[in-house]
Amino acid sequence: MMLPSFRTLVTFQVVFISLASAQFFTQLRFQKWFEFHNAAPNISNSACSHTLSLYEEGARIFPHAESTQVLCLNHMECILDTMGSSTQNMFGSALVLLGLTPAILAGVGFTVGEIAYIAVHRPGLSFLLSMGSPVIFSGRVLSYSDPEQAWQNTGSSKLVLNGMNPRFGVVISVLQYILATGSVANIFTLVVEISTRSISTFDCIDYYKPIVWAIVPIFIHLIATVPYLMGGKRSGNLYASPWPQSDLGTHVQVALLGSRKKNSSHLNKSSLQNPVSQSTCARFLWRTKRYIIEEMTICACRPPVSLSSITKVPLWCVGFNTTASLIGLVHIIFGTIVLSSVYFIRVEIAVYCIVRFIISAVICRLILIVEFAGMRGDTK
Repeated sequence: MMLPSFRTLVTFQVVFISLASAQFFTQLRFQKWFEFHNAAPNISNSACSHTLSLYEEGARIFPHAESTQVLCLNHMECILDTMGSSTQNMFGSALVLLGLTPAILAGVGFTVGEIAYIAVHRPGLSFLLSMGSPVIFSGRVLSYSDPEQAWQNTGSSKLVLNGMNPRFGVVISVLQYILATGSVANIFTLVVEISTRSISTFDCIDYYKPIVWAIVPIFIHLIATVPYLMGGKRSGNLYASPWPQSDLGTHVQVALLGSRKKNSSHLNKSSLQNPVSQSTCARFLWRTKRYIIEEMTICACRPPVSLSSITKVPLWCVGFNTTASLIGLVHIIFGTIVLSSVYFIRVEIAVYCIVRFIISAVICRLILIVEFAGMRGDTK
């Protein structure tokens, strides 16, 4: 049940990215700017109007030609020369701050093992978390980020959540999705702003590099997560179904139906029993209901789980895991190059962007800490 849901989420993400990017990838540059008393728009439309008109004419005829790239850079240089050295130094300070952003975010980011293990229990939430934190913590290069140990070695390891009221658990679950979705929206609106309101020195006419930097972590986590789930099933370990089916969803059903009676267990068993003899539609509805219940049940409201049976991980899964960590390191370098090359961003705007990045990453980190605290409380 877990793997098809990941395929659906990946397909949705690719379609969403394609539709969203098509709206602005073909737009002209030098049309939108950051605020905070930025003098660039006035200079672009007045003192450098001639180079602007040449660029716009070339971009309309040959939007991705090398000649258009030259015209774009000529106009950018005209603006910078007109502004003077003091303004250029200010932009340089902002570039230093933005260049440090990936390294700063790495300290708050997830390891591939953490996302892989939370995906066992709540794949939808893990997918949102991987989008809401734009940098991966790679750790030591080519080291195996063990999902079985990730939740035990996470910060705030002394935090334990157990005995949570089922109704309160549903509220926490809904709040987690709201915060995670808000973090994702914050990240993607911010990188779109940076892409459209600044100019890259090494690729003047294209918008996509900051957006690619924000999207890549999703696929890095998938490189480590999907093989982990598949490897667990092939080796005979119940990675994808660590919770007993007889107890699955009892807490969510109690909260949603408003019943605390002991005889609610028969409702749970009859509603979650696989209708093998029924129609395809009935089986689909059963799988959908089971997936929603699994996804909405936070770890603090789940039955106990034992990790004693999980003793071996296939070698090819370890290979994918270490490869994902290595790609995460390359991704940090790529982000440093991209963010340290965008001009027309003042220092205060750079700080504003960094704060927004950190807020999303910290919120996603807190969500993960709450989930791991629930596992820690239920583990025997």
